Amino acid sequence: MKRCVRAVCVAAFVAAVMFSGAGAYAQQVPAENHYKLYDYLAADPVFYGQCLTLQDQFGCFVADTVWLERFANPVDKNGEGIVDPQAHQTWWRLSPQYANTYTALVTDQFGSRYWSMVGPKFLVLPALKNPTDPEADPPLRNHYLCYQAYGPTPNVTVTLVDQFGTVCTVVMEACMFCNPVQKCLSDGTVYPIVDDCPHLACYLITDTNQYGFPVNTSDQFGNRTQDVGMSWLLCVPAHKNDATPVKESTWGRIKSLLQ
Repeated sequence: MKRCVRAVCVAAFVAAVMFSGAGAYAQQVPAENHYKLYDYLAADPVFYGQCLTLQDQFGCFVADTVWLERFANPVDKNGEGIVDPQAHQTWWRLSPQYANTYTALVTDQFGSRYWSMVGPKFLVLPALKNPTDPEADPPLRNHYLCYQAYGPTPNVTVTLVDQFGTVCTVVMEACMFCNPVQKCLSDGTVYPIVDDCPHLACYLITDTNQYGFPVNTSDQFGNRTQDVGMSWLLCVPAHKNDATPVKESTWGRIKSLLQ
């Protein structure tokens, strides 16, 4: 496969203001949906094969191809409501896969802790589910760039209600972390960040039901109908502060911030 030429990133983003762990925990969680993530049961792979330039708060990345793997419903957690019931997500695996490493102070409804991250691994697009108008635009929400993550294990039981049903499940260890991202197509079309405050902190859950519902999704890469399968991840709104590329001196820096 021909590799795309690295494009110049359209914009650079200012790092978030640093604050202590106690101050972070006191901040209000950003206005963003909770999302429940499902695997697709696709017989034939769906991919977008044009060069993408992706700019987030960690840097500038280029993808030659992205592969559709997952779908996310907005979900009501413990009766807290849904910010935007129309906003769904499609998750696309990046090729090539990156192995850059970072640490960041992450604050969400489960507390404030330093997380380790590797990637990016996925590009997340705002999407519509079963739109009545096939020409309707996706909702005006953030794109996200998601990293494999290592962080806390809340080990709390929650009730999740989405358009596929109600489940009682346990929130387990941290799994993914997502930054808002600017996406630039090879023709120069730019999809800017809508709101650089909300991030997504994603945790494994113990709901292992196989759903098998056919879902039509529409995003900026097109329309398709596929079955969704197992649900395995809960993403909650989060703040990120003090992002740090991992080096030999990283741990010393983290310790100084916590003193």
